[in-house]
Amino acid sequence: MTEPVHYHEGLFPPADLDWQKLIPLIGPANAAVARYDGTLSAIPNVAVLLSPLTTQEAVLSSRIEGTQATMGEVLEYEARGDIGDSDREADIWEVLNYRKAMRAAVNMLNEIPLCQRLIRETHKILLNSVRGHGKSPGEYRRIPNWIGPHGCSVEEATFVPIDAQKLPEAMSSWERYIHEGTPDLLVQLGILHAEFEALHPFLDGNGRLGRMCVPLFMYSKKLISGPMFYISAFFEAHRDEYYERLRAVSRDGAWTGWSEFFLKAVQIQAEENLRKSNAILDLYNRIVFACEKDCAVTIFRERIRTFMMYARWHFAEEEAFMRRLHYPDYMDHKTHHARLLQDAGDFLESFGDSLGTEDSPAIASYFKYWLTRHMTDKDGSLINFLNTMKSASSV
Repeated sequence: MTEPVHYHEGLFPPADLDWQKLIPLIGPANAAVARYDGTLSAIPNVAVLLSPLTTQEAVLSSRIEGTQATMGEVLEYEARGDIGDSDREADIWEVLNYRKAMRAAVNMLNEIPLCQRLIRETHKILLNSVRGHGKSPGEYRRIPNWIGPHGCSVEEATFVPIDAQKLPEAMSSWERYIHEGTPDLLVQLGILHAEFEALHPFLDGNGRLGRMCVPLFMYSKKLISGPMFYISAFFEAHRDEYYERLRAVSRDGAWTGWSEFFLKAVQIQAEENLRKSNAILDLYNRIVFACEKDCAVTIFRERIRTFMMYARWHFAEEEAFMRRLHYPDYMDHKTHHARLLQDAGDFLESFGDSLGTEDSPAIASYFKYWLTRHMTDKDGSLINFLNTMKSASSV
């Protein structure tokens, strides 16, 4: 039987990273993050527009820990409040707690740095009223724990974290390393993530909280302008290698190998995050353009309706004046006005489907020309009114 891997006491932070192996990966990873952040900065109301990606991150991070809820089920639950499966709903609550915990952590970062206090408070929210809520949320474990198949003994475990009595000092070292100067922030982040997972400071929720620290660290160090970096998709897709690389840190002191893996994960996910963010931004811009276009068409049509109402009023006033003066051509004018209004209505109806298209300016201009050609000199005031509709030609 394979012996369990035990925590690497005295080997954090690593003193012997092979920077020659890491340097070729550091540049591309940082550049990919910078490109992603450029798009992140350009997205209006980024927390709202990227909320589907935030939910997906919560789903995937929780799935690594064994939950089965899908993205669709989470969205369905939020829309309806019930999916008729109590077991699956329990998984969904864990996903929703992940999002709540992330939002709370970001709010705390406005007041305090990334630290143990923030981690413990976030852990309380993560486990609130879900699986693990009875396992001292927000409190470091005081008993041993180990990682392995469900129900296994410590002898059958794949990994045994640090002894509980040594945990407080180890977490203090982890916190100090957050604020130390290092040659590269992404390498520092990778080391912090591996150490947190190796310490396994809580009785439950360590994996989710450790992955949550990735965007929190990047945001706190201003690598990204918003706390939206979605790393779990890569870890989920490479789950076996992810866990093996973490074990190799303690078993073989393979910090460089882990750092290589982590830098590749950051680069690939930054590129994927960029692709998805650009797609969301493009969709947003197309919706905004369509809404603005529809709004302009609505304004144009409203102006046409206003014009037609004005024309009817103008004609009615003119006809009443002629009638009072017993103007001989009164009936001819009345017939002419009625025909003009009917023709104008027919004209607009014929071209109504084209309003809001690239043909709109031509239609608006032609309508003005048509109306001018068909109106008598006595109706010149209508042309003046129509001049107030010039902006319609820009629809």
